[in-house]
Amino acid sequence: MDGVGHGTHDIWVCRAHPGSGGIRIESIERLIDLPGGVPEAKAAACSLVAKVREAPRSAWGFDAPFGGALPGPGEEGGVRLTERERGVAETPAAAGRWMQARILEPLAATSQVCVLPLQIAPLAVAGMPPAMAAGVASTYVLEVAPAALVEALRAEGLDLPAVGQSDDATRLRGLRELSAAGLVRPMARGMRQRVAADAGAGGLAALYCALAAWRGYRGYDHAALHGNADYAEEGFIYC
Repeated sequence: MDGVGHGTHDIWVCRAHPGSGGIRIESIERLIDLPGGVPEAKAAACSLVAKVREAPRSAWGFDAPFGGALPGPGEEGGVRLTERERGVAETPAAAGRWMQARILEPLAATSQVCVLPLQIAPLAVAGMPPAMAAGVASTYVLEVAPAALVEALRAEGLDLPAVGQSDDATRLRGLRELSAAGLVRPMARGMRQRVAADAGAGGLAALYCALAAWRGYRGYDHAALHGNADYAEEGFIYC
């Protein structure tokens, strides 16, 4: 999901399913174009919360800060630890407060939702017997950043375009790179063109968010991250 906290018309939602051959993209839409999506900020937040609650056995990646930097003695909050480590731009403290109040707190109050790494719960495992699943969250919410994912995948040898800094042809080449690397399954032509179009820059960012959520859920020790005082309070950018 891309654009949370920047303006409700800029919120994009990418729906995808994981598999051995990478994630399969099902849809990429603006929130206001989805059933229940609205342009007004407060109502849009309620719509987002409802959509997460209605999607069991899922991982949601939000391109929005989960908190603000912990202030030192006599200091105000600054750059979060995870932002320094990922090399991404500092996010306004107001955005973190909006995210916490409007999205994270309502979700954290829902028993089946776990906000990582602020909360910690045993991870759901495919085929887990019902008796063992008691108390295990089925929906996970993670903070992601398209720029951090792009840098991580570039370090792994992929040649990917940055969001908003490339033309259609470059974006299409990036989608082919993701497919060749087994991260995103081949997409229908219409979907590829939608993601690559200049008007759909938010679509590419949302696709990156979905990929980061998939990688983040399965590729990190969430309990160890929760044990870090900074991450447990400020959030952690998964990629």
